[in-house]
Amino acid sequence: MSWRESMRPASFRGVPFHVDGDDLVAGRRTVVHEYPQRDKPYAEDMGRATREISFYGFVIGPDYMLARDALLSALETEGPGQLIHPYYGTVQVSVLRCRVSHSRAEGGMARFDLSFSEAGELVFPSSQLATDRHVQLRATAALGALAAWFSSAFTLAGMAEWATVAAQSNLDGVLDAARGLVTDADATGQWVRMVDEQAPTAITQTPSSLADQMIAALTPPESIWPSANSVDAFSSMVSWAASGHSALAAPTSTGAIDPMGVQAGTNAAALRALARGALLVQGADQASRMPVTVYQDAMSARRILTRGIDAEILATTDDGLLNAWSDLRAALHRDLTVRAKNAARLVTVTPRTTLPALAVAYNLYEDTGRTSEIVARNKIRHPSFVPPEPLLALNR
Repeated sequence: MSWRESMRPASFRGVPFHVDGDDLVAGRRTVVHEYPQRDKPYAEDMGRATREISFYGFVIGPDYMLARDALLSALETEGPGQLIHPYYGTVQVSVLRCRVSHSRAEGGMARFDLSFSEAGELVFPSSQLATDRHVQLRATAALGALAAWFSSAFTLAGMAEWATVAAQSNLDGVLDAARGLVTDADATGQWVRMVDEQAPTAITQTPSSLADQMIAALTPPESIWPSANSVDAFSSMVSWAASGHSALAAPTSTGAIDPMGVQAGTNAAALRALARGALLVQGADQASRMPVTVYQDAMSARRILTRGIDAEILATTDDGLLNAWSDLRAALHRDLTVRAKNAARLVTVTPRTTLPALAVAYNLYEDTGRTSEIVARNKIRHPSFVPPEPLLALNR
């Protein structure tokens, strides 16, 4: 097909017109920055420039005035319209300018000087909930509700000396257990040192002060997380706290019936619930701050954390704390679900023969830089000899 045969009759909004010639202005939006004492500028590319299409067209014939008026009406109609360009085909455009001229020498003809701009999309900013920030706000609220509940549940006022000694022993046991838990999540030891430095030593202070100190001691420093193994770090910590570790699980009933014995049991349960809840909230908070790169890891963290929160919901009878736990659970579930939607999936692959990990990485991703990822995830003993056994690898 010749170029003449491939040309299409020009029209705008279905109204035809003839074309004498056309121009198209295109290019890039470039901003040139010039600096003092520098001979060479810097040209900043801001993206493709808007295409501007110009025509020198006409309508002709005995009824040219009707054709002229129809084209004028189409050009003056609000909004973008469909232009059939002889060379570029169908284009959605907006009218920039139209000039109509008549000449006695060209009777029966009206000439048009037309200019169009390609029509863009009218896109408005869309609101979207920052799910990670929402979890962090709910975590802060949960810690406040936890501290308020503890202040109302724990008391040593009017208690005998043996009850104070028992409470101090319970506090020491809870802190020892917490040190063991945070050790699993802390690759640098900073969190353990923080527990040692900030943990309360006196049980006789006010319940609110005791709660604040406990929560502060069990709040991980931000510096430990970049060096931690993301999901393994906080899920290890939370799984211990949420699974009912012996030192943090709710104590069994002592069978006491006197008010002092009942309160002593309540104090012991409150101390453990405070530590357990503080660790659980920190796990949820850290989950919202870590990048979600692997779908299965995110779902594992979501399952561990929501199960832990579910256990706390079932254990509490305080309305304020119940609502705080429920809000945190909903925010956490939504955050991990939304952020994991586009994450890579783990799949099982099996090398055909024993290969170096370098070759496995290249075969899977054409990227030898991901060798350490395969070795670490599959705990390969010797990177030079990867056996022909199933391996876990990301699908991209």
